[in-house]
Amino acid sequence: MVYRFLSVFFAGFISIILQIALLRKLLSYFSGNELTIGIIIGIWLLGTGFGSYAGRSLKRFGSSFILSGVVASLVVIGFYILRLFYPVGEDISLFSIIIITSFLVLPVSIISGAQFPMAISHAGDSKMVFAIESMGAFTGGLVFTFLLAERVDTVTTILTAGMLSIIIGSAIIMRRFTLFFILAFFSSFLIFVQNKNIYHLSLSFQKMVLKRLSGRNLDLLVPLNQDTVRSRF
Repeated sequence: MVYRFLSVFFAGFISIILQIALLRKLLSYFSGNELTIGIIIGIWLLGTGFGSYAGRSLKRFGSSFILSGVVASLVVIGFYILRLFYPVGEDISLFSIIIITSFLVLPVSIISGAQFPMAISHAGDSKMVFAIESMGAFTGGLVFTFLLAERVDTVTTILTAGMLSIIIGSAIIMRRFTLFFILAFFSSFLIFVQNKNIYHLSLSFQKMVLKRLSGRNLDLLVPLNQDTVRSRF
């Protein structure tokens, strides 16, 4: 029973991280304003509502995690395709914003919405499911704000959340909860550490290139901030 509620906790945890990461990534393309934020959140809520309605007849809670992880990976590919047609900073029409947001956000939000009624069928207690999923979402918001926002780029965040989702879904299906949860923790930690190494290596590489081009010692210069580095990946 504990592991059932723990999987519900991770459903809320992963959902809120994906929601914030998608919002942040889309705003970087659409030059975020109140209208754009409203469109993104509105489409997310629309997908969540549709998913909640459709999820009443679905029972495979573990499979929903795996599907969420696969869709998260496809969304990352979608962002790279989007960059080919709409470079960051380019003006995009309102109609295009709605279409692009729908394609990238709706699949994730529909699965997120469907997981709530499926979690009730999985755990059996609707009040407890609501409370635990809310705790997971609250914890995910804190983790993103204080650990991920300034240290991990958005694409890595989405891929890590997708990987966690696949691992947890596999744990539910195969009933090997302890092993899979430990694997999920250490995999996330390794990705977090590797991302920091990539950041510092990229700064060193940029210094070396600029030094060769200018012929000056750049050690005393202020290094490029991390947001600048992220935009180049």
